[in-house]
Amino acid sequence: MDEPRRDEEYIESRIAGPFEVYLKVIYDLGLYSNIVICATYRNPDGSSLTPEIIYNACKKLLLRHPHLSLVVHRSPSVSHPGLHQVRESRLRNIDLKRCVSFVEDASFSATNPFAFFEEFLSQRFDTDDHSRPLWRLVVMNGQHVFFIRHHLVGDGRAGIAFHRDLLAALNSASEDKLGLKEEQDGSIVQSTINPLAKDGVSLFKDCSKAPSAIQGIFLLLWMALLRLILPRDRWLFNDVSSVPHQKSRLPVPETIFTSVKGVQFSEETKRRALQACKAQSVTFTSLLSTLLFVTLAVDIYPKAKIGLSCIPIDLRRYFSDPLVRPLIQDSIDANKDLMATVDTGNIISGYYETQWLEKYRRSDVTMPLNTAESPAERIWELSREHGRRLLDYLSVNIEKGGLIQCKAIQGITGLGDIGNNEEDVRSKFLPALSLLGRNGFQFSNLGEFKLGPNSKEPSQNDSSLRGQWTIESIRTAASAQKASAGYLMNFNVISVQDGPCNVSISTEKGAFKDSMVEALLDGLQTRLMVLLGNV
Repeated sequence: MDEPRRDEEYIESRIAGPFEVYLKVIYDLGLYSNIVICATYRNPDGSSLTPEIIYNACKKLLLRHPHLSLVVHRSPSVSHPGLHQVRESRLRNIDLKRCVSFVEDASFSATNPFAFFEEFLSQRFDTDDHSRPLWRLVVMNGQHVFFIRHHLVGDGRAGIAFHRDLLAALNSASEDKLGLKEEQDGSIVQSTINPLAKDGVSLFKDCSKAPSAIQGIFLLLWMALLRLILPRDRWLFNDVSSVPHQKSRLPVPETIFTSVKGVQFSEETKRRALQACKAQSVTFTSLLSTLLFVTLAVDIYPKAKIGLSCIPIDLRRYFSDPLVRPLIQDSIDANKDLMATVDTGNIISGYYETQWLEKYRRSDVTMPLNTAESPAERIWELSREHGRRLLDYLSVNIEKGGLIQCKAIQGITGLGDIGNNEEDVRSKFLPALSLLGRNGFQFSNLGEFKLGPNSKEPSQNDSSLRGQWTIESIRTAASAQKASAGYLMNFNVISVQDGPCNVSISTEKGAFKDSMVEALLDGLQTRLMVLLGNV
């Protein structure tokens, strides 16, 4: 639907970048859905999160994160007649009663919340409804807060930023009402006027060396050749065959419905794993990614020869990089606190790998081999190799012309060649993503949610911290992608300071048997415990 501009309702900001257009296109087609992050809040006095408490906190959040008022419009392209562009705007006013709900459900379990994740992941936003933003909050049993959002609102880090500032707002003694519209019900919030932050392509394109078009073409040709040469049963996820129609919106019954499973590592297991990783000069991300490949290659697809993976890269890391920051300083100054707020939207790239699986089978710690080098040693070496490749992808050099040479940054600036019209994204980007991502998984580790000194459980003699809210557990999951339209499994890892680490797997409902996903999680957990036992 084409929407006229209505200045009395919207704060018009900018034309969306290519990645934002892609996120809208796959969502509207029914190939993708929401992102959900849930945090469990506790107060030492046993109190609950009431509507009054949540509304007051949300008002502060909306002032700090104006991107939460985002809506998108589809309109005819000015520069390319006959095509359509996407504009991002802000609602001038937000009614919290339309965005926040409070649910009491005795069946909810913090240790097994997956049915609720599935429900919230599959409750789609209508991007043509411009009367409300593209997010909502569900407060379950006065304690568990689900932040549900369209990917356009922000990536995984945006969810962490939301809960970080919600926690701060809950513990703030300030009752600042600056910017609030005084209404009888107190639920109306007026947006701030400052513009949206730049999209990732615009932020880096003028200071980054352009990616090689030849390399991109070679990668696609190489992948197409592999798919032509290797039989179907030699790939991971070879039992998933549904290929969706990518040209028009799918009927509602055929849109993506996500199944979510998960496993929790205790705080003790997490601590031991991080200590072992440090001793072996390995990151937790590289270790878990390696263990996933081992489990898939040994337990699930023993005949497969090749698999694909992608790790999303948070490009905010370069905002503090001494080589990069001077080149983007003006953009950082124009967009306050880019590293910490939801206003960054989606500043992510992706690290893609094609892996031959036989080396992972030789590294199965559950089946020791009679060789000089133990499987555990191979696991650590494979993890170190993965880390070295990833570090090379992230490394930054400045060329003579003053341009940034960085593969991770080129991963997002290269999208500029696709264009930012909906039709260009459908015809160019979707087929390429299907070619690169099919038979692969995506692995995202959001790290540890830091509570800070004032959020810890108060001691018996410390009255200054009593009544302070804290987060005792956090879990996140992202929508699966429609089978064969992209990555067939989406792994999300997150933990809380001094608390457990949660791993979730999102798949399209019906694409895999539940028993297969559960076996994958069991294998991952078993191998981690065996590996730690050998440390």
